[in-house]
Amino acid sequence: MVKRKIIVTTSHRPSPRTRTFAKELSSVLPFTIKLNRGKKTLTDLLIDALTINANRLIVIHEKKGNPSALKVYVIEDKKLKEYTTFKLAGVALWRELTNVSRVYNPESIAVEFLEEELAKLVEEITFSFNAKILYDENLKKEFDVIVSLKPRNNIVLLLFINPSVNKIVGPILKIKRS
Repeated sequence: MVKRKIIVTTSHRPSPRTRTFAKELSSVLPFTIKLNRGKKTLTDLLIDALTINANRLIVIHEKKGNPSALKVYVIEDKKLKEYTTFKLAGVALWRELTNVSRVYNPESIAVEFLEEELAKLVEEITFSFNAKILYDENLKKEFDVIVSLKPRNNIVLLLFINPSVNKIVGPILKIKRS
């Protein structure tokens, strides 16, 4: 099986909160490498991605010191193509939450598909995170991490859950509906 890698990085000069978010996000996505961006351009990031055989690049943007968007790029034909942008209404960092667990070196991830109205978002998340779609509740325990989506008015909460202990293992993302 080919391990499809993801690079997670930030925009230039990230705040400590954004750096922590990048670290926590990369810890729950399988085969993900957190890269300190520094002064690297997108071209430099593409070269890094090609060097490690990554097929996704996630750049975390921020406003007023808080993560505001995840811009996902796909690496195809040795080029960087923008795939989608998840606009964030906010995040709750793993370290700020209670009754949570930790997942170490996850190798598999799936996105729960429970509501038809979220089909487009499920598809984008699945593609962005190199995940599978989980249609059957009984197969949950076969994955190291489950992405659960909870719609709330004009936002969708994105939770990373360890199915073996049924606890949150990563940051909570509040994604704005487009």
